Formats: sequence, structure tokens, C-alpha cells
Amino acid sequence: MEDQGLSQGSLRNSHRETHAVRRKPAPAKLQQGAYTLVESCSQDLIIRQRLNPETMEPVLKKGQFYVLPSTGRGTPGFLVFQPRQPAVFLQLRKGARPQGWTLRLRVSEAVAERGGSVLIATLDDVLHSLRLEDVWMWRGEAMYQSADYSVRREKLKEFVEHHWVPDARLLGGIVTTVAEPMTMAEFAAKKDWNQVAQIEFVPEQRGRRRMTWALEEVQRAATGPAAEKKFRSPAASGGQILPRAAPVAAAAASPVAQTTRVAKAVPVDKMPDVYDLFDSAGLPISRASVQQFALSQQLKAAKGELWVQARWRPEFGGYEIASIVPAPSA
Repeated sequence: MEDQGLSQGSLRNSHRETHAVRRKPAPAKLQQGAYTLVESCSQDLIIRQRLNPETMEPVLKKGQFYVLPSTGRGTPGFLVFQPRQPAVFLQLRKGARPQGWTLRLRVSEAVAERGGSVLIATLDDVLHSLRLEDVWMWRGEAMYQSADYSVRREKLKEFVEHHWVPDARLLGGIVTTVAEPMTMAEFAAKKDWNQVAQIEFVPEQRGRRRMTWALEEVQRAATGPAAEKKFRSPAASGGQILPRAAPVAAAAASPVAQTTRVAKAVPVDKMPDVYDLFDSAGLPISRASVQQFALSQQLKAAKGELWVQARWRPEFGGYEIASIVPAPSA
């Protein structure tokens, strides 16, 4: 679904829920397995710590940083993929037992190969959002202590482009986005923070914790007269890791995204009920999912070249296969 901007932009639902997300606790055995996998990533399992604006300047001069503004107050956690198990969102709090909840995601089985994968994500119950932000382990390879953030972001890009299909309906109305970090120069130049609840500074250097601010600290330090001077540091400036992209909401409003279309469907390896769509000239269109059990069985039983009718579904930001159709005449 790259043509809809999923690998670089964000997904928007056509409506906003008004009630908080009800999380489904994961079974104790599944939580323990997730925690064991997270423990193998690093001895330090604290994702972020509070940054004092009054003493931030020397801290942010120690290396290169990227900036993640957030409109909500969600807390980051570990999104864990284990072999033959549903995804678990795990959060660790000091002095408390790890807590894990299952999430229904359309993800390739390859992500859980060789032991599994661990992503960093923020689940916001109020905003009904899940933001994918970092990779600590990729298919059995621990990366947090051995690879810089820009390298880990490449693995996140691989996950988004090749191993995941967004489906807000399957996820209970939770809309998934991909983090788009700002450079320090962009942060220093930004003056309007009205929609921001918190800000995180993500170090490029491997094995280092993020640092976070609350809204009132952002307003005091980032909009004051000394802000530009405070944040302009050659050591702290850096390039954007992933290019900007228009929100998928804009793509959903285009004529292409709104139409029901006939396409050739090719099953995606290790992703049940997910198909790549191609037009009659063999050009890729997007990916599509199957939501009906009976149709899923029909597609799996079909022989030879498979043609389908696919419908754009803005409520979960993707195409849904609606039926099997005859191949178009030459």
C-alpha cells in the first residue's frame, strides 16, 4: 500500500471515537514470553526519562538528536512479535509488574522468525492511536545497543513497507501512524505548539534513552526569546531520517482511492488474507485485505490467475477485496 503513502506518512480515520480504548490483557504466559524477549534487547529497559528544560542545553549538545512531538499523552511501550502468537503491547513501570495487552495486527509471519521482533510504539487510549517509532529487535537480532537510531529506522521502514498492512477496523478503531521525527533545526524554528502535549528527544547514538518534556515546559522553553539560541547547536543538528509525505487522508479523497476497481490479486507470502493488487498492464496498485471468512476460503481455493473486485475503505485506510471476478478480456 505504498502508493497511499503508508511507508512515510500517517493514517487518518474518517471519524474520531469519543470513548477510551479498552485494552485486552494478554495471557500471563504470553506476557512473560514478551517480557523475556524485551529483556534480551538491553539491560536498560527504560525507554525515556524526563528532561529538565533549565539544564537541557549541555545534554542536547552531547550528540545528535531527533524530535518527536505528540498531540496526546500516551506512554511508549514495547510492541512484541513472537512466533505463532498475537502481537503484545508491553509496558513496564517502576515498582510494578509488566503489563501486556494483545493487539490484532496484519503482520507478516516473517517478523516473528528467528525468535521475534520488538518495536517501540506509543498507544494512546484517548486518541485511539498507535504510533510506530523505533525498532529494538528485528527478527531475532537485538539492535538497540548495537545500531544507531537511523539504522533502526531503516528496519522500521522495512516493516512498514513489506511486512504490515494497516487495518483500523481489525484493531478496534485504533489508527496506526508512523513517527516522523523533526530535526533540531526544525524544532528551533517552530513557534506554534498549540496542539502539542509532549515532546521527545530521540538520540541518534545507540543505547541511549529518550528524553521527554510536558506541554507547559515546551511552551516556556520553545517559544521564548532565547529558544533559537538555546537549540542551535552544530553537534545536535541532523538530517531527517524518513522523507515527509502527505497524510493518507488526502490520498483517500482522490478519485483513484474512492473507486471500486478490478485487479489481479497475488497472495502475499506469510501474510494470511493479504494480497498484492496489479492492474491489467501488470503495474502494482496497492495491497488489499480480506474481511469475510467465506470469501477468504474461496480465494485460497481458486486456481490459476486470480482477478478480484477491490473497494477502497477509508474507515481503515486500505483496499478490501469484495469478490472474485472473471479476468478482463484482452
